[in-house]
Amino acid sequence: MSLRFILPVLAASAAVFAQDEKCSNSATTTIENNADATGLSSCKTYTGSIAMATGVSGDVQISGLKEITGDLVVEENNGIGSLGASDLQKIGGEFRLTADTQLGSLSFPKLTDVDSLKWVSLASLGSIGFTSELTHAKSITISNTQLNTLEGINIETVDTLIIAQNPYLKEIAIKVTNVSTELTVQDNNAETSAQFGNLLSAKKLQLTAVSMVDLSSLVEVEGGLGFTNSLFENLACPNLTTVGSLSFTENKKLNNVSFPLLEKVGEDLAAGGNSELKELDFPELTDVEAAVDLAGNFTNVTLPKLNKVNGKFNLQSSENITDVCDYYDGLTGDGKPLRGGITCAGSQDDPQNLNGNPSNSDEGSGAIKLGMSAFLGLTGLAMFTLL
Repeated sequence: MSLRFILPVLAASAAVFAQDEKCSNSATTTIENNADATGLSSCKTYTGSIAMATGVSGDVQISGLKEITGDLVVEENNGIGSLGASDLQKIGGEFRLTADTQLGSLSFPKLTDVDSLKWVSLASLGSIGFTSELTHAKSITISNTQLNTLEGINIETVDTLIIAQNPYLKEIAIKVTNVSTELTVQDNNAETSAQFGNLLSAKKLQLTAVSMVDLSSLVEVEGGLGFTNSLFENLACPNLTTVGSLSFTENKKLNNVSFPLLEKVGEDLAAGGNSELKELDFPELTDVEAAVDLAGNFTNVTLPKLNKVNGKFNLQSSENITDVCDYYDGLTGDGKPLRGGITCAGSQDDPQNLNGNPSNSDEGSGAIKLGMSAFLGLTGLAMFTLL
């Protein structure tokens, strides 16, 4: 073959090699300036991870790139004002933004698929910019941002979903149907509504400081289901049949609880610090595998089908509940439902939960321990402050 045929082939091969080298890295490629970002525009797929250096500033745009197989990371950057990737559809690893003080907006109009998303301590971030909607993510954590909407996140299944300390976020409405590890909504805006009307099952679910709850389709929670420090008046789970543990703690306006189909609690059933809650009625509840621990201002607690409580039964109220206590005292003894002993007392100045905390204390009841377990994963997040 003559040189006039060989040379073009060699040149083309060299160009392909150079392109492959620029579009992959077994380590992490660090973008040092806007020119580096522009240089990725010829890549359709980047094999590896991309990180922004702390010194990059201004508006950073990555165009042309459709997929990153690894992570996209911007951490502790004080200069980037906006970040966008007009053609990016998939991030195979983590989309991680943490402690980026000036980052105010994102533009990812075609992004639909990430392995995980972690946005933490973004003091200026006010918009998401997912025009096509994010429909696939195994894990989502959004904490300490200025977001006022989660529009653009439309996932059906997720392992972990944590939305916490976003002070301008008044509505959380996600059409998720299954959460296989944890769903936590914690201390956002005082008016935040938690709307998970499509949710059927969850491993663990903790809602703290919310104004309204929609769990109308929820059937099963394998672990803990906790409601803490919230301002809703009504709470209903009309289709819930089984739950690992169930707690209501320090919900100062709660006056109506409806769990008409609940049959089994795998651990504790606990309530404390709900000053307006006068009556509890679980018409189908038969089994509680650990304790029933209720303290407050109850006038009546109705568990007509109760068949088994393996732990302590503790019911204390500031009201006269003599008839109620007579009924539950009759459920003790050999072969009776209350197998772990009973404390039932009315007209108490200071009704106590099993851990000794008064029901009207800001420390709450033993139910806090159950509910907060879903939140412990956040303690390592940057600049996150527990109540």
